[in-house]
Amino acid sequence: MSRSVVYLFWQAFQELAKGERAAAALENQLTSMEAKIEALLAQAEKEQEDLEKMKAQRSETGESSSKHGADGKDAKGRS
Repeated sequence: MSRSVVYLFWQAFQELAKGERAAAALENQLTSMEAKIEALLAQAEKEQEDLEKMKAQRSETGESSSKHGADGKDAKGRS
């Protein structure tokens, strides 16, 4: 093989290695982002469950009827 062909192979392998490093870095970033998204979703689900529990507790204890009149509105006419 001539030197120019060997050099071209070497250069191609260098570019391939560079591309693989970039792909690995992107994969790591995506994995990190996925973990953050999953944590945010879990937090949002928990907060939604907590909100639903609070609403259920309020309706069981009658807090909503004590704060609002028979028409479901407060003293300023808001629901």
